[in-house]
Amino acid sequence: MSQAFLTKSNCKGINLEPIASVGRDAVLTRGRRSTKEGGALLTSTLCIRLPEEVDKRLNSLSSKTGRTKTYYVREAILGHLEEIEDTYIALSRLERSEKTYSLEEVEQKLDLEG
Repeated sequence: MSQAFLTKSNCKGINLEPIASVGRDAVLTRGRRSTKEGGALLTSTLCIRLPEEVDKRLNSLSSKTGRTKTYYVREAILGHLEEIEDTYIALSRLERSEKTYSLEEVEQKLDLEG
């Protein structure tokens, strides 16, 4: 397993405050980074352990494109987070024991049959 840890030397401009340890694979921290306008942007930093092969692929992609590994990990999370949330919402609703209605029943109840 490859590990990436944030240190003061590679997190310049960010003050990190530990929030919680998330199992043995991640530590969630909250950081504050100054923006160009002088305000403060509240961010969270997540340190994760990746399989060596995934880390090699990220390194390769990063080298080829000039973007950071962090950029690609963030994009992957943002690109799939809503889908994962929707899946969990759908599964939790299926587990409920509430009455469900078919489309035909709803149309009849609302007098929408044409």
